[in-house]
Amino acid sequence: MIRSNIKPFILIPFLSLILITLSDNYSSVISVSDKNSNLIFPGVGDEHDEDQEASQSTTGDDKSNSNTDSKKSYSEERKTTEFAKKVKDKHKSDDDNEENHDPSSYARLNFVAVGDWDCNSKAKKTIKNIEELDPELAIGLGDYSYSGSVGCWLKLVNPISDKLKITMGNHDAESSKKLKDLMKYFGLEKQYYSFNFENIHFISLSTEVPYDDDSNQYEFATYDLEKYSNDPNIDWIIVFFHRQSYGSGSSPENEEKFTEIYHPLFNEFGVNLVLQGHQHIYERMYPLSYNEEDDDKPYITDDSSNDYKNIEGAVFVTVGTGGSFATGLGSTSDYTAERFIKYGVLNVDIVNNGRTLKGEFYGNDGKIYDEFSIDK
Repeated sequence: MIRSNIKPFILIPFLSLILITLSDNYSSVISVSDKNSNLIFPGVGDEHDEDQEASQSTTGDDKSNSNTDSKKSYSEERKTTEFAKKVKDKHKSDDDNEENHDPSSYARLNFVAVGDWDCNSKAKKTIKNIEELDPELAIGLGDYSYSGSVGCWLKLVNPISDKLKITMGNHDAESSKKLKDLMKYFGLEKQYYSFNFENIHFISLSTEVPYDDDSNQYEFATYDLEKYSNDPNIDWIIVFFHRQSYGSGSSPENEEKFTEIYHPLFNEFGVNLVLQGHQHIYERMYPLSYNEEDDDKPYITDDSSNDYKNIEGAVFVTVGTGGSFATGLGSTSDYTAERFIKYGVLNVDIVNNGRTLKGEFYGNDGKIYDEFSIDK
């Protein structure tokens, strides 16, 4: 009979250590809700409103950390791969041509935005694209999984989950389980919220819960936009939601009622950039101001191709290019500056000491297909 030399009192602690390690790794996959304490929701203690059933989430999670934990400073280097190095070299070349050669003007932060993902090989390439761009923040524009579960998508985005902030899409809200899982994973109490990121104020609105001008969401949006439009520390206001306000894709139709209610608010409080999904295309609009007489024909405040200075109105961009099937292009609208069907992400850099916003659409093939800038 062969006797083992391994003593039980040695083996048991060793097995316990393995189990603890596996448990820690699993926890990091199933929830990032502890990284969202910097989110701004409607006032604590509010009564349950009409969209409460769509925002049930576990509130007992430890939310002592936030996405600010993973944030890098303006001047910190953020590009590491060979592809990303090319991006960095291009930006430095642009900066060298600026009149202001103060090193502080080269400081930057960046984020990416994309919606309409799905669980497929194209979505995997989109995530790889994001990893190589190495943003401080990633904005999800809705419709993450087109199946009955979001588990597959949550596994795909695990490498970038600590950077993600999301809005809900129609396919996310079609199932109470999918919606609950997303809300819990990202630590969301409601589908509409806001947060600050350096000198940017982001507000996430929901096209999937009541948004009329007598809704709690509208009240929150009005208060939030007014407050941060007067904040001296905020230079940029960016709104993101799922169903598009304006667009010339072949389908689905524009969310006209939402546009009628919220675009006037964007005008009033100086929103600079509006990010949306729903149509599975990329489309950038000229800076637009709301037209009360015909909300299908917004006023174009600057018809420059891609370089805007001290503009009125906001630039609307549809980025439904995360991986789901293309929905096609319809007739080009007068307000469309650029559009195409490609998979990829919108990368946004804040440069020139925080006074310039530069947007670039990076295809998943590593090529840039669109560029624009907004100067203040």
